[in-house]
Amino acid sequence: MSKRLEELYTKYLAIKKLSNDDFVEKKGDYKMFLENLENIKFNESDTVQPEYEIGELFLVDDFLFLLVGEVDDFYTGYKVSEWVDFATHKDFIFEYEGDKYFAILEHELYIPKNKVVHYIGTISDKYIDVLYEHESTGEPIPDSYTGLTIPYDDEYVQIKFRQKEMKEVRHYIANQFLIFEEESNILDLKSFKQKFVDKLKKLNYPKAASSATSTAQGENFILKYDKAKGILTILLPIESKDVGIIKVIIEDDEFLCKVEEDVISFDILDDFINIDYLVGRIKIILLND
Repeated sequence: MSKRLEELYTKYLAIKKLSNDDFVEKKGDYKMFLENLENIKFNESDTVQPEYEIGELFLVDDFLFLLVGEVDDFYTGYKVSEWVDFATHKDFIFEYEGDKYFAILEHELYIPKNKVVHYIGTISDKYIDVLYEHESTGEPIPDSYTGLTIPYDDEYVQIKFRQKEMKEVRHYIANQFLIFEEESNILDLKSFKQKFVDKLKKLNYPKAASSATSTAQGENFILKYDKAKGILTILLPIESKDVGIIKVIIEDDEFLCKVEEDVISFDILDDFINIDYLVGRIKIILLND
Protein backbone atom coordinates (compact mmCIF):
# COMPACT_ATOMS: atom_id res chain seq x y z
CA MET A 1 0.00 0.00 0.00
CA SER A 2 1.33 3.41 -0.94
CA LYS A 3 2.33 5.49 2.08
CA ARG A 4 1.83 8.64 0.00
CA LEU A 5 -1.76 7.68 -0.80
CA GLU A 6 -2.42 6.80 2.82
CA GLU A 7 -1.21 10.25 3.88
CA LEU A 8 -3.24 11.90 1.12
CA TYR A 9 -6.35 10.03 2.21
CA THR A 10 -5.86 11.26 5.78
CA LYS A 11 -5.62 14.80 4.40
CA TYR A 12 -8.76 14.23 2.32
CA LEU A 13 -10.70 13.14 5.41
CA ALA A 14 -9.49 16.18 7.34
CA ILE A 15 -10.47 18.58 4.55
CA LYS A 16 -13.78 16.79 4.13
CA LYS A 17 -14.53 17.27 7.80
CA LEU A 18 -13.49 20.92 7.58
CA SER A 19 -15.83 21.48 4.66
CA ASN A 20 -18.70 19.85 6.50
CA ASP A 21 -18.20 21.55 9.86
CA ASP A 22 -16.75 24.99 9.24
CA PHE A 23 -18.77 26.36 6.34
CA VAL A 24 -22.22 27.71 7.09
CA GLU A 25 -23.24 27.53 3.44
CA LYS A 26 -21.74 24.52 1.68
CA LYS A 27 -20.80 25.26 -1.91
CA GLY A 28 -18.31 22.49 -2.54
CA ASP A 29 -17.01 19.20 -1.24
CA TYR A 30 -13.59 20.41 -0.19
CA LYS A 31 -11.67 23.55 0.64
CA MET A 32 -9.40 23.35 -2.41
CA PHE A 33 -12.43 22.70 -4.62
CA LEU A 34 -14.03 25.83 -3.21
CA GLU A 35 -10.91 27.79 -4.11
CA ASN A 36 -11.19 26.61 -7.72
CA LEU A 37 -14.79 27.81 -7.86
CA GLU A 38 -14.44 30.93 -5.73
CA ASN A 39 -15.22 33.32 -8.59
CA ILE A 40 -18.49 31.60 -9.44
CA LYS A 41 -21.49 33.39 -7.89
CA PHE A 42 -25.01 32.06 -8.08
CA ASN A 43 -28.34 33.76 -7.61
CA GLU A 44 -31.92 32.99 -8.56
CA SER A 45 -31.65 34.75 -11.93
CA ASP A 46 -28.77 32.45 -12.90
CA THR A 47 -30.75 29.25 -12.40
CA VAL A 48 -32.05 28.82 -15.93
CA GLN A 49 -33.00 25.30 -17.04
CA PRO A 50 -30.13 24.22 -19.33
CA GLU A 51 -30.34 22.47 -22.66
CA TYR A 52 -28.76 19.04 -22.55
CA GLU A 53 -25.25 18.60 -23.95
CA ILE A 54 -22.88 15.77 -23.12
CA GLY A 55 -19.75 16.93 -21.30
CA GLU A 56 -21.31 19.86 -19.44
CA LEU A 57 -20.29 20.42 -15.83
CA PHE A 58 -22.74 21.56 -13.15
CA LEU A 59 -22.56 22.18 -9.44
CA VAL A 60 -25.29 20.08 -7.82
CA ASP A 61 -25.77 20.31 -4.06
CA ASP A 62 -22.12 20.33 -2.99
CA PHE A 63 -20.46 18.30 -5.73
CA LEU A 64 -19.44 18.66 -9.37
CA PHE A 65 -21.61 16.71 -11.83
CA LEU A 66 -20.59 15.62 -15.35
CA LEU A 67 -23.72 15.40 -17.49
CA VAL A 68 -23.98 12.68 -20.14
CA GLY A 69 -27.68 12.14 -20.90
CA GLU A 70 -31.30 12.55 -19.91
CA VAL A 71 -34.15 10.18 -19.09
CA ASP A 72 -37.66 11.50 -18.44
CA ASP A 73 -37.37 14.17 -15.73
CA PHE A 74 -33.76 13.34 -14.88
CA TYR A 75 -30.33 14.24 -16.19
CA THR A 76 -27.85 11.37 -16.00
CA GLY A 77 -24.12 11.59 -15.37
CA TYR A 78 -21.38 11.09 -12.84
CA LYS A 79 -19.98 12.58 -9.68
CA VAL A 80 -16.68 14.40 -10.25
CA SER A 81 -13.77 14.86 -7.87
CA GLU A 82 -10.50 16.73 -8.01
CA TRP A 83 -8.73 14.03 -5.92
CA VAL A 84 -7.27 12.44 -9.06
CA ASP A 85 -4.73 10.40 -7.08
CA PHE A 86 -7.61 8.16 -6.00
CA ALA A 87 -8.83 7.45 -9.55
CA THR A 88 -8.94 3.80 -10.65
CA HIS A 89 -9.30 1.95 -13.94
CA LYS A 90 -13.08 2.40 -13.60
CA ASP A 91 -12.87 6.19 -13.72
CA PHE A 92 -12.56 8.89 -16.39
CA ILE A 93 -9.80 11.47 -15.94
CA PHE A 94 -10.07 14.79 -17.76
CA GLU A 95 -8.80 18.37 -17.60
CA TYR A 96 -10.87 21.49 -17.19
CA GLU A 97 -9.48 25.03 -17.02
CA GLY A 98 -5.97 23.63 -16.52
CA ASP A 99 -6.88 21.39 -13.57
CA LYS A 100 -7.34 17.61 -13.54
CA TYR A 101 -10.55 15.97 -12.35
CA PHE A 102 -12.06 12.53 -12.60
CA ALA A 103 -15.59 11.20 -12.97
CA ILE A 104 -16.52 8.10 -10.94
CA LEU A 105 -18.11 5.92 -13.63
CA GLU A 106 -18.97 3.00 -11.38
CA HIS A 107 -22.41 4.41 -10.56
CA GLU A 108 -24.51 6.62 -12.82
CA LEU A 109 -26.49 9.36 -11.11
CA TYR A 110 -30.08 10.29 -11.97
CA ILE A 111 -30.60 13.88 -10.87
CA PRO A 112 -33.92 15.76 -11.24
CA LYS A 113 -33.60 18.35 -14.00
CA ASN A 114 -34.67 21.20 -11.73
CA LYS A 115 -31.56 20.59 -9.60
CA VAL A 116 -29.12 20.70 -12.53
CA VAL A 117 -29.04 24.47 -13.01
CA HIS A 118 -25.69 25.83 -11.79
CA TYR A 119 -23.66 25.60 -15.00
CA ILE A 120 -19.86 25.58 -14.57
CA GLY A 121 -18.63 24.95 -18.12
CA THR A 122 -18.04 22.26 -20.72
CA ILE A 123 -15.05 19.95 -21.06
CA SER A 124 -13.06 20.12 -24.29
CA ASP A 125 -13.98 18.18 -27.44
CA LYS A 126 -11.01 15.88 -26.89
CA TYR A 127 -12.58 14.53 -23.72
CA ILE A 128 -16.16 14.69 -24.99
CA ASP A 129 -15.20 12.37 -27.86
CA VAL A 130 -13.82 9.79 -25.40
CA LEU A 131 -16.85 10.12 -23.14
CA TYR A 132 -19.30 9.89 -26.03
CA GLU A 133 -17.67 6.72 -27.37
CA HIS A 134 -17.92 5.12 -23.92
CA GLU A 135 -21.55 6.13 -23.41
CA SER A 136 -22.79 5.26 -26.89
CA THR A 137 -20.97 1.98 -27.50
CA GLY A 138 -19.99 0.75 -24.07
CA GLU A 139 -16.33 0.77 -25.08
CA PRO A 140 -13.99 0.98 -22.07
CA ILE A 141 -12.33 4.32 -21.43
CA PRO A 142 -8.78 4.20 -22.90
CA ASP A 143 -6.08 3.58 -20.30
CA SER A 144 -4.59 7.03 -20.90
CA TYR A 145 -7.78 8.54 -19.44
CA THR A 146 -8.11 6.28 -16.40
CA GLY A 147 -6.40 5.68 -13.07
CA LEU A 148 -4.57 2.66 -11.68
CA THR A 149 -5.93 -0.86 -12.05
CA ILE A 150 -6.57 -2.24 -8.56
CA PRO A 151 -8.61 -5.12 -7.08
CA TYR A 152 -11.81 -4.42 -5.17
CA ASP A 153 -10.28 -4.56 -1.70
CA ASP A 154 -11.44 -2.40 1.23
CA GLU A 155 -7.82 -2.03 2.32
CA TYR A 156 -7.06 0.15 -0.70
CA VAL A 157 -7.54 3.85 -0.04
CA GLN A 158 -8.97 4.26 -3.55
CA ILE A 159 -11.83 1.93 -2.58
CA LYS A 160 -12.37 3.68 0.76
CA PHE A 161 -12.49 7.00 -1.08
CA ARG A 162 -15.07 5.94 -3.70
CA GLN A 163 -17.25 4.25 -1.07
CA LYS A 164 -17.34 7.48 0.91
CA GLU A 165 -18.01 9.59 -2.18
CA MET A 166 -20.78 7.30 -3.47
CA LYS A 167 -22.48 7.05 -0.09
CA GLU A 168 -23.16 10.79 -0.25
CA VAL A 169 -25.03 10.52 -3.59
CA ARG A 170 -26.68 7.12 -3.20
CA HIS A 171 -30.15 8.68 -3.36
CA TYR A 172 -29.32 9.95 -6.88
CA ILE A 173 -28.18 6.44 -7.87
CA ALA A 174 -31.46 4.97 -6.64
CA ASN A 175 -33.55 7.44 -8.68
CA GLN A 176 -33.22 5.13 -11.68
CA PHE A 177 -35.68 2.79 -10.00
CA LEU A 178 -38.31 5.51 -10.07
CA ILE A 179 -38.04 5.23 -13.85
CA PHE A 180 -37.32 1.63 -14.65
CA GLU A 181 -38.83 -0.41 -11.84
CA GLU A 182 -42.27 -0.80 -10.30
CA GLU A 183 -42.41 -1.10 -6.52
CA SER A 184 -43.97 -4.54 -6.96
CA ASN A 185 -40.73 -5.78 -8.55
CA ILE A 186 -38.74 -5.11 -5.38
CA LEU A 187 -38.69 -8.25 -3.26
CA ASP A 188 -38.78 -8.49 0.50
CA LEU A 189 -35.83 -10.31 2.03
CA LYS A 190 -37.65 -13.62 2.52
CA SER A 191 -38.85 -13.79 -1.09
CA PHE A 192 -35.45 -12.76 -2.40
CA LYS A 193 -33.70 -15.51 -0.42
CA GLN A 194 -35.99 -18.17 -1.87
CA LYS A 195 -35.55 -16.97 -5.46
CA PHE A 196 -31.79 -16.67 -4.95
CA VAL A 197 -31.46 -20.23 -3.67
CA ASP A 198 -33.70 -21.56 -6.45
CA LYS A 199 -31.43 -19.89 -8.99
CA LEU A 200 -28.29 -21.32 -7.37
CA LYS A 201 -29.66 -24.84 -7.70
CA LYS A 202 -30.16 -24.36 -11.45
CA LEU A 203 -26.60 -23.24 -12.20
CA ASN A 204 -24.36 -25.62 -14.12
CA TYR A 205 -21.61 -26.10 -11.57
CA PRO A 206 -18.30 -27.81 -12.37
CA LYS A 207 -18.29 -31.51 -11.57
CA ALA A 208 -16.42 -30.98 -8.31
CA ALA A 209 -19.05 -31.50 -5.60
CA SER A 210 -18.48 -28.32 -3.62
CA SER A 211 -15.81 -25.82 -2.80
CA ALA A 212 -13.21 -26.49 -0.14
CA THR A 213 -12.79 -22.73 0.08
CA SER A 214 -14.96 -21.07 2.73
CA THR A 215 -14.53 -17.46 1.56
CA ALA A 216 -14.31 -15.78 -1.85
CA GLN A 217 -13.98 -12.07 -2.79
CA GLY A 218 -16.43 -10.63 -5.28
CA GLU A 219 -16.15 -7.24 -6.95
CA ASN A 220 -17.80 -5.40 -4.06
CA PHE A 221 -18.90 -8.16 -1.70
CA ILE A 222 -17.58 -11.20 0.15
CA LEU A 223 -19.12 -14.65 -0.22
CA LYS A 224 -18.77 -17.13 2.65
CA TYR A 225 -19.92 -20.75 2.79
CA ASP A 226 -20.10 -22.90 5.91
CA LYS A 227 -20.42 -26.38 4.42
CA ALA A 228 -20.93 -28.07 7.79
CA LYS A 229 -23.90 -25.84 8.71
CA GLY A 230 -25.18 -25.39 5.17
CA ILE A 231 -25.14 -21.58 5.35
CA LEU A 232 -24.11 -19.27 2.53
CA THR A 233 -23.50 -15.62 3.48
CA ILE A 234 -23.15 -12.47 1.39
CA LEU A 235 -21.25 -9.70 3.18
CA LEU A 236 -21.79 -6.24 1.70
CA PRO A 237 -19.46 -3.27 2.27
CA ILE A 238 -20.00 -1.63 5.65
CA GLU A 239 -21.29 1.53 3.94
CA SER A 240 -24.26 -0.42 2.62
CA LYS A 241 -25.93 -0.92 6.02
CA ASP A 242 -28.51 1.71 5.15
CA VAL A 243 -28.56 1.06 1.40
CA GLY A 244 -32.24 0.08 1.31
CA ILE A 245 -32.20 -1.63 -2.12
CA ILE A 246 -29.71 -3.96 -3.75
CA LYS A 247 -29.76 -5.29 -7.28
CA VAL A 248 -28.35 -8.81 -7.55
CA ILE A 249 -27.47 -10.22 -10.97
CA ILE A 250 -26.84 -13.97 -11.32
CA GLU A 251 -25.97 -14.80 -14.92
CA ASP A 252 -29.13 -13.86 -16.87
CA ASP A 253 -31.42 -13.25 -13.88
CA GLU A 254 -31.82 -10.02 -11.90
CA PHE A 255 -33.40 -9.50 -8.48
CA LEU A 256 -34.19 -6.32 -6.55
CA CYS A 257 -34.35 -6.66 -2.80
CA LYS A 258 -34.88 -4.39 0.20
CA VAL A 259 -32.19 -4.86 2.85
CA GLU A 260 -31.51 -3.29 6.23
CA GLU A 261 -28.33 -5.13 7.18
CA ASP A 262 -24.96 -5.67 5.53
CA VAL A 263 -25.11 -9.46 5.94
CA ILE A 264 -27.52 -11.76 4.06
CA SER A 265 -27.54 -15.46 4.96
CA PHE A 266 -29.08 -18.34 3.03
CA ASP A 267 -29.81 -21.90 4.22
CA ILE A 268 -28.29 -24.21 1.61
CA LEU A 269 -28.93 -27.84 2.60
CA ASP A 270 -27.86 -29.44 -0.68
CA ASP A 271 -24.22 -30.32 -1.20
CA PHE A 272 -23.73 -28.53 -4.53
CA ILE A 273 -22.11 -25.16 -3.84
CA ASN A 274 -18.78 -24.38 -5.49
CA ILE A 275 -17.98 -20.96 -4.06
CA ASP A 276 -15.04 -20.24 -6.37
CA TYR A 277 -17.29 -20.78 -9.38
CA LEU A 278 -20.24 -18.97 -7.87
CA VAL A 279 -18.53 -15.72 -6.86
CA GLY A 280 -17.66 -14.91 -10.47
CA ARG A 281 -21.27 -15.20 -11.56
CA ILE A 282 -22.77 -12.79 -9.07
CA LYS A 283 -22.84 -9.02 -9.42
CA ILE A 284 -24.30 -6.75 -6.75
CA ILE A 285 -25.24 -3.10 -7.22
CA LEU A 286 -25.71 -1.17 -3.98
CA LEU A 287 -28.46 1.42 -3.98
CA ASN A 288 -30.54 3.43 -1.57
CA ASP A 289 -34.19 4.42 -1.34
